[in-house]
Amino acid sequence: MDGADLIYFVMVDRFADGRPDAPGAVDPVDPADPHAWQGGDLSGLIGKLDHLAALGVRTVWISPVFESRQAKIGQWGAFHGYWVRDLAALEPRLATPDELRALSAALHARGMRLVMDVVWNHTAEEAPLRAAHPDWFHQRGDIRDWDDPVERVEGDVHGLPDLRQELQPVEDHLFAATLKHLQDANVDGVRVDAVRHMPLDALRRLNGRLDAARGPAGVWAVGEDFTGSPTALQQTLSEGGFDAVFDFSLRYALIDSVCGGAPPARLASTLSLDRLYEDTDQLVTFLDNHDLPRLMSSCGGDEARADQALLLLFSLRGRPCLTFGTEALPMGAGEPENRAMVDWSMVGRRTAALAGLQAARQRHPSLRAGAGRALALGDDHLLWAQQAPSGPGEPAGEISLILLNRRAGALDLPLPEGLAGATLLATAAAGDGTLRLNAEAGPAPERLRLDGPGVGVWVLRPPPGYALPLTSITSFPIEAWAEVGAGERLVLVGAAPELGAWSPAAGLPLTPPLHPGGPWTGAAPLPAGAVPAFKLVRLPAAGGDPVFEPGADRSPLLPETAAPLRLRWGETAAPPSN
Repeated sequence: MDGADLIYFVMVDRFADGRPDAPGAVDPVDPADPHAWQGGDLSGLIGKLDHLAALGVRTVWISPVFESRQAKIGQWGAFHGYWVRDLAALEPRLATPDELRALSAALHARGMRLVMDVVWNHTAEEAPLRAAHPDWFHQRGDIRDWDDPVERVEGDVHGLPDLRQELQPVEDHLFAATLKHLQDANVDGVRVDAVRHMPLDALRRLNGRLDAARGPAGVWAVGEDFTGSPTALQQTLSEGGFDAVFDFSLRYALIDSVCGGAPPARLASTLSLDRLYEDTDQLVTFLDNHDLPRLMSSCGGDEARADQALLLLFSLRGRPCLTFGTEALPMGAGEPENRAMVDWSMVGRRTAALAGLQAARQRHPSLRAGAGRALALGDDHLLWAQQAPSGPGEPAGEISLILLNRRAGALDLPLPEGLAGATLLATAAAGDGTLRLNAEAGPAPERLRLDGPGVGVWVLRPPPGYALPLTSITSFPIEAWAEVGAGERLVLVGAAPELGAWSPAAGLPLTPPLHPGGPWTGAAPLPAGAVPAFKLVRLPAAGGDPVFEPGADRSPLLPETAAPLRLRWGETAAPPSN
């Protein structure tokens, strides 16, 4: 699997109903109740595979289909499948062994892959394991402090009994139950739920055992670490034995920058931390899922902004994932509305456009991989560039220029230096209520223009020898002016690990002024061309809480020269040089 992959998530009960449920169900199908079962099953999914293939989907990820709790807990329905009673058995109303095998075979016949959602963190409250093996559970009660690393791993997530994955019998049970389904149905991979609540060393062992047991085919494992911190995601990748993780950090940045009021630097600063990852194909990118508001709700019902976010999703690194029914642009701000049954009468709203974007992504490597960096950044715009490695016989790798405009009027930028004489291969745009993709051949434009708020993409074959501007500068002098009390310290704290990953205790310490009124000084070990997000923070002499400077995060585009970064507490404009 690589960045040309397109993943599609199916919540089985909410996708398509292919056969009647067995009579006597504890919680019957009720289309009028959004918390009730709606009757979707693997038989219905199999009947929709031609649609997914036409969309360009290569990987289908299905929600848990294991034996599940049937009845609601309070008003909340059990239809999602994450309240597992028995991981080794299938839930008849969602899947039979024959249906799971048939789904896998039908996908493989189309050159597609199947990923199963597995729940290793917890069980349903009434799971037989609780009575048979009470010592397999932590029994600490609900998580109350979600930032406490011990409580987060050993506590119950919203009342769900928490398994002790560190125990060998528990690991053996999870391994055997999962492997049974992988081998029986020839499943290609697993999506592991709630990895933030399990020990990473236990996850590494489980992932490694499954991979080895499948032999050369292996098991592609993707983890759901529900965090916006790129540093934490990288740790999950490296220590948890995963092939990929869901890129929550990019999801938040895309929604904030396109559908919210955040400046484009919010997106640029997140993309600048791609240097933390060995390979950006390890990042599964997305705009919504079954735990978050749907895209259209995040965009306040604005289709133009939803289209802009979709164009960015398909133009940036990583491997994109669509949530069931995205083609219909559904609304849904929270559960259960964000998990509504797919309205198949509406899927034509964006099916053709999304299929075209995926085809372009497969055709143009610069839309999915390679080195990326900001070439221009303002309060209302960002020009991001991605260059693919050059192929055999190619004098320079293909490049994509991705322009985000948030200003009310037109934006007109010159073609970046060094690209004169480039050949235009394709363009795409979203902004005025349409999502357009054009395959073009001809000279690159002299200027990049958007006539209003929107996103534009230009795919170019650059002149021979062209490479995105790089520099050997890896450190920037800091000069900061702030009123600091006796015994207090001043530190620089930001998203980058060199700046503490937003932990004040691990921030970059600055040296006190040499004379009254002078600046605090230091050196930020960051590369030129990056867009770091950071703030000045005062640390109290003893005890007490850190004090962050007011206002939005600072997010400058670091220049190509090692000029000092001059900062004044609470002000974004640089103070004058002394």
